[in-house]
Amino acid sequence: LVPMGDDAAMAEALGRVVGDAVWRQDLRERALERAEELSSERALKAWESLLSDV
Repeated sequence: LVPMGDDAAMAEALGRVVGDAVWRQDLRERALERAEELSSERALKAWESLLSDV
């Protein structure tokens, strides 16, 4: 991510995404992993596990 309102940083970041296929693939994989960590299904399972221990 880039600082809010920093157009130069945004342009640089977009240039890197477009121009660096290896970095782009790594970014994609990490984003998918993070999305899975934050999924509602996973959160529900964590709550169920916590409540079953009470």
